[in-house]
Amino acid sequence: MSCEQMGTALYSYSIEEQWQKSVSSPLSILNREAELKDHGVLLVIDALDECFKDERKALINLLLKLSTSRVKIFITSRPIPELDLLR
Repeated sequence: MSCEQMGTALYSYSIEEQWQKSVSSPLSILNREAELKDHGVLLVIDALDECFKDERKALINLLLKLSTSRVKIFITSRPIPELDLLR
């Protein structure tokens, strides 16, 4: 499946299913490679504030579970109250 087809298909899934297909599965492969080469992985999330509020909360919960010593997460967003709780 091409990236374009996957993008169209992913939109119809829940945020958890989108996460699994587009982030978690590929990231687990990268994480294994990083362990073999003693490197880390940086995940960049841009414009988190543009997600719907309920999806943003689900995404934040997924991100909190994902962060490890090998996986670092960098998020950009306009100021939103939910993110203040993560400081």
